[in-house]
Amino acid sequence: MNKKEARLIFKKITNINVKSIEEIYSGFSNQNFIINDAYILRILRPNRDETLLIKNEIENYKAIENLKISEKLVYLDENNGIKITKFIHQTHYYSSPLKIEEIKSVAKNIKKLHKLKTNISHKYDYLYKLNCYKNRIPSSLYLNKEYEDSVISKMNQITKNKPLVMSHNDLVKGNILFSKNKTYFIDWEYGSLNYEYFDLASFISENNLNNKEIDIFLNEYYKAKLNGTIKNRISIFIKALDILFYYWACYYYFLRKDSIYKEIANEKKYRITSSLHS
Repeated sequence: MNKKEARLIFKKITNINVKSIEEIYSGFSNQNFIINDAYILRILRPNRDETLLIKNEIENYKAIENLKISEKLVYLDENNGIKITKFIHQTHYYSSPLKIEEIKSVAKNIKKLHKLKTNISHKYDYLYKLNCYKNRIPSSLYLNKEYEDSVISKMNQITKNKPLVMSHNDLVKGNILFSKNKTYFIDWEYGSLNYEYFDLASFISENNLNNKEIDIFLNEYYKAKLNGTIKNRISIFIKALDILFYYWACYYYFLRKDSIYKEIANEKKYRITSSLHS
């Protein structure tokens, strides 16, 4: 979508004149525009992840609104996914390498989110998503079945009788913003009830934390409760996420042919192969 089309959509929805518009960092599934230095307009790309439901995203924003850890939702159309949020000024993505205070701030936000009492009912269905992606790619790309089954079995054992918590489920760099005194998690399309280990594994895995950064992060989240058992559980979840997002990347590469998806798939497969031989 070009700027002219985005202008027309925003004006039609809000009846606000567009004085300025700029396309900014866009996720894999979206185009995003800053409007009047005050709003973010999100337009969904074609071939969107079919496991996502807009009505769940709307529920997510309502559930987390009082936590003040996200952008403020102005408009979200359940039919076409067009979303308008308030633009958060004077923020930046995390530093490279990550700063200790940024790592700790993310941990605090996750803990605040996981403590939230909510009435949402939609759950993150790992196997449904995995099979949805996997069944749409050539079987020649399938991973080692024994390894895959073993990781999933261990994950299921870990989560047996464990409570579900409100989770973001997509803590990649582009979904985390820092201001002088606050940290924000944006884009809640993957949000749902899930096990606490998923968000922790997501932040560690998707942002390639080293061992020192992992220790800082988990110590901030768990404090004195952190032990070897918890670390082992999170390592299993990291492996499970690598499997899931390997298939996700393969699925999107066949849908869109963008090289970035092939790069992600190769990165995940390298980590999986390394685990196989470790």
